[in-house]
Amino acid sequence: MVCFSKILSFCGNSEKARSIMQWRGFIRLFDSLIASFCPADRLHKIVLLINNSSNEMALSQNAANDDYYNILGCDASSTMEQIVAEFRVRAKKLHPDKDSKSPNANEDFARLSRAKEVLTDPQLRKSYDLWRNAGFNIRFDDWLQKTNALRSSIHWFHESPKLSIESSLQYANKFSGDIFNPVVLTVISVVSDSNARDCWRSEQSSLYFRLVKIIESIRTSEEVKILMWTSFFTETISQKYLSTCPELKCSIVNDRKDFNNSRAVVFHDRDVILKDLPTVRKYNQHFVFFLMESPYHTSVEAYPYLSTNFYTKTMTYRRDSDIQIPFGYVQKRKSPQPFDLDSWYQLAKGKTKMIAWWVSNCRTPSKREEYVAELRRYIQVDIYGNCGNFTCPRSMIKKCEEDLRRDYRFYFVFENSICLDFVTEKFFDRLNDDVVPIVPSRKLYENLAPPNSFIAADDFPTPRALAEYLHLLSNSLDDYLKYFEWKKEYESIGFPYGMYRAFCTLCQSLLNENPHYLVQPTPSAANVSAWYSKPGVCLDDFIHQLLN
Repeated sequence: MVCFSKILSFCGNSEKARSIMQWRGFIRLFDSLIASFCPADRLHKIVLLINNSSNEMALSQNAANDDYYNILGCDASSTMEQIVAEFRVRAKKLHPDKDSKSPNANEDFARLSRAKEVLTDPQLRKSYDLWRNAGFNIRFDDWLQKTNALRSSIHWFHESPKLSIESSLQYANKFSGDIFNPVVLTVISVVSDSNARDCWRSEQSSLYFRLVKIIESIRTSEEVKILMWTSFFTETISQKYLSTCPELKCSIVNDRKDFNNSRAVVFHDRDVILKDLPTVRKYNQHFVFFLMESPYHTSVEAYPYLSTNFYTKTMTYRRDSDIQIPFGYVQKRKSPQPFDLDSWYQLAKGKTKMIAWWVSNCRTPSKREEYVAELRRYIQVDIYGNCGNFTCPRSMIKKCEEDLRRDYRFYFVFENSICLDFVTEKFFDRLNDDVVPIVPSRKLYENLAPPNSFIAADDFPTPRALAEYLHLLSNSLDDYLKYFEWKKEYESIGFPYGMYRAFCTLCQSLLNENPHYLVQPTPSAANVSAWYSKPGVCLDDFIHQLLN
């Protein structure tokens, strides 16, 4: 944590620090910034400094132009009726028709009208009082525009989900360890928004860059925490998922008491319960949409309800996710592996069966079962599991894999859904089992697998044509073995190592971010369902097209 001495060392000395804080009314700003980043027991000196200097603070001329109470001859205790009465008196005097000789008549009357508009609107008046009490050197209307960024950063689940920024800030103060000071959040929202920065620089230039440097220099040395709000089906995601990146200072936690101290909170969509959600998101905290299922198998309630204005990052199998979690992946070997042709010949000669298929879901969105039914008319397909006559209990999975490697030439890999990037561990595991996978579409697999490592059904006009090609390969070992030559240069990494890599990527992305910047939803997270389930992501009628 950064404390008083570090701020002073950055500024050079206490007198210089004091002059900077006095300049343009930023004493309260620095008070809030330092209170946000320093332990309370180390703030004594800075509090004294601020208290001694507070009487010297004044608004700049720009901000003073927005002193609406003074413009109307009122104060903060004035009622709406008093404000309206004062406006009428002044409007008669300042109306351009009656004060045509004044060169500023139109501007003065416009300022008077704006003062009346703001102070007679209860919501605007609350915001104005908040801005006025902060003493911030920025025009009220500019500041009001910036608060929209704050509203989008705090999400509510309440009968009235769009609470005012003032109510949000007051409620947020209930969470210990956080200073949701409007000045701090406004400055951070300005600093982290390129458009806001451009319009702020003109009047604040040197102070702006000093403020940016201070905020960016204040980085926590503490470990970044990733809170798993839900389980992953029956599994608890734990620290082991960061075991491949021990050099990164991150930890995965499951205790919700760590919510306030977590930089990211991960929600597995299929395990989300709407009645069991956090009521607020910290301004610098990510809510992560986590799912490994296709768009056909999202949660019934949480997915549509939380698709907008909840998540800030996406973590799925899709390559265009913010964090991709592949079911597996192929990587190039550090050095080529010898391809012993004699050993491969012996392995291929020992294979006496054609196609194996392990499956538990007999009716699927992809309609894969219809393709297999047609294919079985022309070639042997042994079906293991709920949908066939062969069994492979979980207790014997290792033996089944050995039998597959020894006896079968091909393996049928049609997913339950044919969707963009939805290639599960079945494909990557089979690449390691010395069988040739048969996949539905070349286009869906060619960017994920080594060249000539699979056979695509859509390369053939009919299931019968595919069966004839498989019979030809079985009778020509030279051609069959060409489907394994990729193993010289590449290796397949199966599940769950893709998951390990993804959590390391999430950790690194959090470490790369400034922990004090306002978090904004990424394009995919801003509307999850519009991105994840958009038309064309899944090929609903693909199998019927193959069959016809």
